[in-house]
Amino acid sequence: MPYLTEKRVCRISLPKKVVGSGIFIWWDRLFKGDDKIDISKIDRGSVSASSKQFQSNWEEAHKQFQQYTSALEPTEIDCGGVAPDELDMSAVIKEED
Repeated sequence: MPYLTEKRVCRISLPKKVVGSGIFIWWDRLFKGDDKIDISKIDRGSVSASSKQFQSNWEEAHKQFQQYTSALEPTEIDCGGVAPDELDMSAVIKEED
């Protein structure tokens, strides 16, 4: 079968996690280290009525969340005598690529 040595193909299937009906998460690259693409330039086709309703619901929920959180009073947290700027947050904060 000489034709098998002429070309090499590697097929990789990576299913995305389903976030919700009609919601699509676009990746800006396939593998870590790949060049990123500008996902804002992707033609996403027409927007369905359910997507518009979801967006409207999301915006309303976000507005309500902002109203709720703006009324909250700051709460001091006891850090065990350690000043906040001395806390080691490296295990908590994940650096983005």
